[in-house]
Amino acid sequence: MPRLAVLLLAAAPALACARRHEDPPTAAPVDAGETVLRVEDDGKTVDVAQGSTVVARLRLNAGTGYSWTASSSDAGVLEAHGERTSEQASTSSMPGAPRFDVYRFAAKATGRADLSFELRRPWEQDAAATRSVHVTVRVH
Repeated sequence: MPRLAVLLLAAAPALACARRHEDPPTAAPVDAGETVLRVEDDGKTVDVAQGSTVVARLRLNAGTGYSWTASSSDAGVLEAHGERTSEQASTSSMPGAPRFDVYRFAAKATGRADLSFELRRPWEQDAAATRSVHVTVRVH
């Protein structure tokens, strides 16, 4: 029994340092008026308040030629705000560093809208999307 206790005491610091890395929750309100969607939200349904903002932050590797395209099934419910923007995913400014394509939508009216995003190269129109993300947004 004393050997087991010594073994456990010796292993305790290593176990304490072995924290599991978890990303922040997805499709969670950042503040009262904003809901953030990520690639991991594919297939989910989210509820938002009328007048709030839905932000899609979709990760990609810069320099590959790929970008995300967006479409909404009902622009009367979710209206696109501006064009796609791009944000750095880290502080690295190295070429090819991960980035986010960012789309913003305003929840204009109650109802339901399906958001679809496809990762593709713009010049490869006939090629299938490399990745697709579909999220249903219910506006209350």
